[in-house]
Amino acid sequence: MFKKKIFIVIVALALMLTACSKGNTPSGTFVGGHEGIVAKFTPGMPPAEVFDNSQMTFAIQTALENKGESDIPAGALFVEIKGISPTSFGKNSQADFKKTNPSIIKGTKKNFAGDIINGDTAWITFDNLKYVIDLPGNQGFSIVADICYLYETRATAKICVNRDIIKNSDKEKICTLSGEKEVQNSGAPIAITSVKEDPIGGGKVQLNIVISHVGPGDGFFKKTEQTCDMAVDNQNKYKVYVEVTPNIRGVTAHCNNLDEGSVNSGYITLIDGQPRTLTCILDLNPVGDSVFEELVNFKLSYRYLQHITTPLEVKDVSGSS
Repeated sequence: MFKKKIFIVIVALALMLTACSKGNTPSGTFVGGHEGIVAKFTPGMPPAEVFDNSQMTFAIQTALENKGESDIPAGALFVEIKGISPTSFGKNSQADFKKTNPSIIKGTKKNFAGDIINGDTAWITFDNLKYVIDLPGNQGFSIVADICYLYETRATAKICVNRDIIKNSDKEKICTLSGEKEVQNSGAPIAITSVKEDPIGGGKVQLNIVISHVGPGDGFFKKTEQTCDMAVDNQNKYKVYVEVTPNIRGVTAHCNNLDEGSVNSGYITLIDGQPRTLTCILDLNPVGDSVFEELVNFKLSYRYLQHITTPLEVKDVSGSS
């Protein structure tokens, strides 16, 4: 009898611990967060100090952890080393300081049980580096690694489907037509930060959708951009490809301010990287007098740029002898 009680206590404790573990899992559709790739230099790569006059070979390695929820296909990310001269460090040209990811870098995921599966970490290495010049004295440099990659944000907002607010006034307990809607975003540096729904008559509603840069990076570009060039005259800078798809049969979003697309998809420019409002009209007449809540899906596609930096000191070995 005593052993049976002990067994019951152990099982109960195990169940409690499992429940606590599940409680640490974020609720909602997505894991969320404002990051895509989190980059850092691998310790010792580069070292803090190297020698001049080709007397020491070293490597630079970046560790790239995908903390967001978008997969990065093979070849869709590149790391470029800047701040140092390739010829001074034993390479032929700047092309030797640029490499792409050889395989997919999977994003963070939430499984059907609500548990979080961490994203992949990839490493990109620039090896056989050496400072070839004979210095007159010690010299410091700053090594910069630009990381540019293709990324996506998926978001949802639950709206009230009610084509006639007056006729269906008795159904307002089901959902409220006007006002802010709850938005959920996948983990990514560009997000839908607000969705507001308002009736505009004729069985139609208007959605005001705010798109914002929420990540820690330097900038973002058209998804077809290959260089991630932050130059003032780059016409591809601060552009995001947007797709708006309601989960409502017979209803299509008709959006303003979109270029190079269709009525519900295309590029929007976030001027100087600041938040921008996209306006979309939904004709709800095909649903008749039914009143219910349903999701509107959003997909944002773009290239994202961020950088990391670290100091490097080149020691004048001859000068210290």
